[in-house]
Amino acid sequence: MAERYSIYFTLPASDPLYVLACRWLGHDIHQGDHDVGDLTDDLPAVLEASRVVVGKAQKYGFHATLKAPFRLAADSSVKKLDNALRQFCASQQAFACAPLELAVMAGFILLRPQQECAGLKRLADQCVEQFDVFREPLSAKEFNKRHPKKLSEHQRSLLNQWGYPFVMDEFRFHMTLTKRIDEQQRNALLAALKEYLQPALGAPFQVDRIYLCHQASAKQKFNVIAEYPFGQA
Repeated sequence: MAERYSIYFTLPASDPLYVLACRWLGHDIHQGDHDVGDLTDDLPAVLEASRVVVGKAQKYGFHATLKAPFRLAADSSVKKLDNALRQFCASQQAFACAPLELAVMAGFILLRPQQECAGLKRLADQCVEQFDVFREPLSAKEFNKRHPKKLSEHQRSLLNQWGYPFVMDEFRFHMTLTKRIDEQQRNALLAALKEYLQPALGAPFQVDRIYLCHQASAKQKFNVIAEYPFGQA
């Protein structure tokens, strides 16, 4: 697979919740690749023993997807994408959302706002639509990796149009912490993660910038390559 790009929201590198989540995931997208041991030395033993359930969440880092990973279109470039992102974010205004909480969605443990945030939905919709011109259409292999037969007709339509099925009215803001796991595994892990993350939860979070991330190849992790604060020309 060729290199890919994605547009993410995440928390600042110094945010206590971001630091804790990175230790759990074993990857820090702000700082680039690290030795996993360096990040997880301070994990409680119960979580260290459970890290096998992180799965592919480690590759993508602690983030919320605004524009799902895509290959650059043949007539595009990183420079053009960067310029477009800077112009887009210069016109955006910062907003706050309700505190994040642990939840389960489709078998994944994740963090999501305690209440829906209209600003996040609007931001995600704009990113999907405005930056689609930079996306190379899905190959047949990429399309089939999304298991289209398991999707609803509407989700398949979104996959065809935007290269990802969980966009627009199917969008649900979330920051994934595990692979899909069964209920028995989830119950014990949810309690341990809640205790681990609780000191950093409870406050509203600010959305005042987004990030362009890059994956060099299918075996590599995503890392931040550019930051776009809102309201800065």
